[in-house]
Amino acid sequence: MKNTIKQLYMGQLEPKNVLGNGNIEMRRIEILIENNYNRLKNNLDEETRVILEKYSQSIDEYIALISEQAFYDGFCLGMRILSEAIGGAEQVLQ
Repeated sequence: MKNTIKQLYMGQLEPKNVLGNGNIEMRRIEILIENNYNRLKNNLDEETRVILEKYSQSIDEYIALISEQAFYDGFCLGMRILSEAIGGAEQVLQ
């Protein structure tokens, strides 16, 4: 565990970079979003494109916050499960 924490701190482990690797459904949806976004953007006047860009940036920020919170919540849940498992093992050994 000490090694894993060090690797995270040093930036050698980046869970967000491997999120969904190999997930065909996620990749399909990413392509669909990108294609539809580009089609929409290409059919807008300049003023509306600026609004679309701002909207897109807001969505990106929101997704980043949701992802961070999901990671935090998942980590906390994992720690609770681990502590219960260790506590349960200690009770069995006593």
